[in-house]
Amino acid sequence: TLIFLTFLQTIDSSMDCIIPSHSVRPFCTAIACLSRIGKDMYLEFDPLEGLTLRTLNDAKSAYSSILWEPSFFEKCSAPPISRKRPLEEDEDCFSCRVTLRSLAAVVKTRRHVESLRLYSEISNDAHFLTFEFTICKTGMFTVVH
Repeated sequence: TLIFLTFLQTIDSSMDCIIPSHSVRPFCTAIACLSRIGKDMYLEFDPLEGLTLRTLNDAKSAYSSILWEPSFFEKCSAPPISRKRPLEEDEDCFSCRVTLRSLAAVVKTRRHVESLRLYSEISNDAHFLTFEFTICKTGMFTVVH
């Protein structure tokens, strides 16, 4: 069974990360935690610093930020960067905003997950962020986009 769930986003660059099976649950739990604080999650990826998930509530009285270092991922790649970027330049950094309500429904606890792949792609001049779960059930694999 294939289910396609892709979110249209504003993307500055591209990314491709694979989260191993033992790390998928903490990652999904972190997204569920952020969904209790705010409506939108800001996702920023830098291959040198890692993946940052941020949210702010409507009243701007609560803020949360979670940093996943590159060592957290099984695979973590982006376009080659020729130099370490200064803080004020974000051209080498992937960033997007995701509605947490729709994302929380996608990443809620799943059983038998072998890996989670997060990647961005461009299709027909539209930018997409895809969460791809590889699920193993009795030797069969299902990929959920």
